[in-house]
Amino acid sequence: MFDAEAQDREHQNIMGRIVGVATRKPVSYGMVVNKSLRLSAMSDSSGYFSIKADIGDTLVFSRVGYYLKEVVSSPGFKIIELTEREYELKSVAINGFGTYDDFKYNVIHTQLSDTFEINPQIIRSFPKKVVSLQPQMSIPLGSPVTAMYMILSKEGKSLKKLSKLKENEKVVVSYKDKFSPEIVSKLTGLKERELEKFIKYCNLGTDFILASNEYEIAEKVLDCYKQYKLKGSSDPTDSIQ
Repeated sequence: MFDAEAQDREHQNIMGRIVGVATRKPVSYGMVVNKSLRLSAMSDSSGYFSIKADIGDTLVFSRVGYYLKEVVSSPGFKIIELTEREYELKSVAINGFGTYDDFKYNVIHTQLSDTFEINPQIIRSFPKKVVSLQPQMSIPLGSPVTAMYMILSKEGKSLKKLSKLKENEKVVVSYKDKFSPEIVSKLTGLKERELEKFIKYCNLGTDFILASNEYEIAEKVLDCYKQYKLKGSSDPTDSIQ
C-alpha cells in the first residue's frame, strides 16, 4: 500500500543523465520512476534528470523507442544507458485517396470511441497524495489609470512589495535546491569544518548557481574539489570563479 508519510520524509536527490547505448546521444523526456517511494520524474531535453531516492531504491528508466531498464539507487552522479529498441512493422496495403466525396464520406461515418482510458501502468507510477494549489496574487497593470493607482496608492505599493518578496523567496528556494552544504557533502564526501572551508574556497557565486542546471553545478563543484585536494585543505584563501 502507498505510504503517505514516506512522501514527506527527506530523501537524497539522485542526479544523472540518460543516453542511448548505440548513439551516445541524450535521451530527452525519458520517464524515471522510483518504485520504492512511488515517485516519478522526467529527464530534460538534454537527458539530465533528478529524483528523490534512498540508497537501495529501485529506479526504472523508460522511453518510447528504448528497452526499459531497472537500476538500484546508489550515491553519485549516474549515466544511465538505454538500449535502442527496434519495432517490426507489419505490411500494409496502400490504396489511392479516391475522390473528395469518398474522403468526406469516410470522415463523416468514422466511429469514434466515447471513452478514453489511461494505461494503468502509468497511473501506478504517480503518487496518490493530493496536492492543493493555492491561488497566487498577481498585479495587473492594464490601463494607464490602473498603472497610476499601483504606483501612487498605499495598497498598490504594498502589493508591489509583496510581489517582490515572493520573487526573492523563489530565488532563495531555487538556490538551496541546486547548491547547499548537503549537496556539496554528497558530491565530495567532506563533513563539518572541512566542508565549510571547501565551500568558501569554491565560491561559485549566486549568478552562476541560478543560471546553471544541477549537472553543471555538480560538474563545477567536482572540478573545484580536484583543485582543492591538489592545493591542500589548510585554510585556502584563493577562490575558484
